[in-house]
This record gives sequence, structure tokens and C-alpha cells, in this order.
Amino acid sequence: MRQRPRFEPHLRDFVDSKKYRTPEEAKASLERAGWRDVRASLFAAPVPFERNDEAALYVQTILLRDHVARLPEEDRDAYGLAVVEETVRRYGAPYTADYVRLDLWAVR
Repeated sequence: MRQRPRFEPHLRDFVDSKKYRTPEEAKASLERAGWRDVRASLFAAPVPFERNDEAALYVQTILLRDHVARLPEEDRDAYGLAVVEETVRRYGAPYTADYVRLDLWAVR
């Protein structure tokens, strides 16, 4: 999507700076902060959408919010929908956000 002429000028130099911790990194961080009996694990939590417009809103506001913020207002909906449509083209319907959650348990 980023390379499409409509979006490329706004996303050309964008580097997504999100850092997702591994369970091991999260556990070590909590232990350094004084928590004990720390457990950390990942689990899949896919989010399926039957309607592409609803999926596009999710993409815009949750998954790619930093990308979308760089776009002009009039291109934001189109970007989210383009991402969803390309994902459906590649992997089939319905659009499913391949979400993974980090669960943490600890005692203070």
C-alpha cells in the first residue's frame, strides 16, 4: 500500500517505531521492577471482520494508526480499505487481524 502513488509521498520515509516485547523481555522488565513469580506468555487472538468497512476502521485506528496519521484526511479511509482489500486478496475473506496478545502474571 505504501508504494501506491496516492500514499507514497506521505509514507516514503516513515519507519514504524513500535516495539513489541517478547515474553522474556516483559518478564525480565517486571522482575527488575520488583515483581516476583512472574509469568509471561503469548496467545493468538485473531479478530475477524465480516465487513471490509469495519475492518478498515479497525486497521486505521488500531493497527496502522501511526501510518494513517501521516496521511491527508481525505486519504485515510482509502488507505485502511486498501490494506484490507489487499489482505483479503492475498489470504481470503473474511479479513482477520492476526492479533497476538501478551499475558503477564506476577505477585508484588
